[in-house]
Amino acid sequence: MDIDEFWSLIERSDSAPDQEEGLRALLRGRSREDLVDFERIFADQLARTYRWDLWGAGYVINGGMSDDSFDYFRYWLIGRGREVFERALADPDSLADVPAALEGDLEAEGLWGAGIEAYEQTYDEEMPIEEREHPDEPAGEEWDDDDLDRLFPRLSAKFGQ
Repeated sequence: MDIDEFWSLIERSDSAPDQEEGLRALLRGRSREDLVDFERIFADQLARTYRWDLWGAGYVINGGMSDDSFDYFRYWLIGRGREVFERALADPDSLADVPAALEGDLEAEGLWGAGIEAYEQTYDEEMPIEEREHPDEPAGEEWDDDDLDRLFPRLSAKFGQ
């Protein structure tokens, strides 16, 4: 599996009534290599989102965001598909244009580990998982609540921070 196929599966699952189950259904039955690759690519994309500016954008949209909520938000961001994901990395304030952000449910906890679950359901064994180091702090500059209106003017206008 390559990055293009990864994003295709994410985008196809977004049209399912339950994206998390839709993704698992799309993954079940795939080769061991594909499922391991899917989880690796997911982890790589997730690592790209561990940034203060994205946390700030999520904080504005959600009216606050804990460590755990930030993780779930990052899964949600991946679940929106490649175009929204890349746009948000380039400009987190662009999330003001994402209709799903208005729905208020910025969590997609079940997307994390979908490949692992599909692997275990398909092969009745645990997926071999490569250990990864996680940075202690998000990348970029930490913000203060007083900075959010200036950093995310469109989100602040839309979500009333």
